[in-house]
Amino acid sequence: PGKTEVQVTSVVTTYPSQQYAQLTASGYVVAQRRASVASKGTGRLVELRVREGSPVRQGELIARLDASDVVASLNVALAAVGQSEASVRQADAGLRQAQAEAANAEVELKRQQELAAKGFVSPQAVDAAERRALSARAGVAAAQATIGSAKAALEQARAQVKVQQVNRDNTEIRAPFDGVVLVQNANVGDMITP
Repeated sequence: PGKTEVQVTSVVTTYPSQQYAQLTASGYVVAQRRASVASKGTGRLVELRVREGSPVRQGELIARLDASDVVASLNVALAAVGQSEASVRQADAGLRQAQAEAANAEVELKRQQELAAKGFVSPQAVDAAERRALSARAGVAAAQATIGSAKAALEQARAQVKVQQVNRDNTEIRAPFDGVVLVQNANVGDMITP
């Protein structure tokens, strides 16, 4: 058997991904969008749901402040709504009663006028019936004004409930957009200010 001639060359070890590398560079990754997130209200931080590096979705709850005082104010406002609704019902009942009294006074006035035309009652009795009818009409007007006032108080109480709900929502810190938490500047128990 004859000798086989072997050709000798140098070999370099490479990875398959290296054959596609066209540029090697170094630098920094900078966020396209960045926001410092804070509370609108002042209070003690009672819950923190994220850490540095945590991914968050838009609207996700990040942290919560102590809201016991705001919840108490909200409950007071809700009670005021209930009280105002009761006042509206009471004023409505007062209006119906005043309307019934006015109807009775009108019938009595008409009866007294008919009797006076026939000469059976004195002019003073007719005058008294007219005064009762006028008084009853004024009572109806006053009852209508009371209903208007009670309805306005009810709307004011409902608006106060909305204000307290906004204040409660201000104790929750939510993510403004999808992203990753870069820095956590507070811990549970810290006092947070806007």
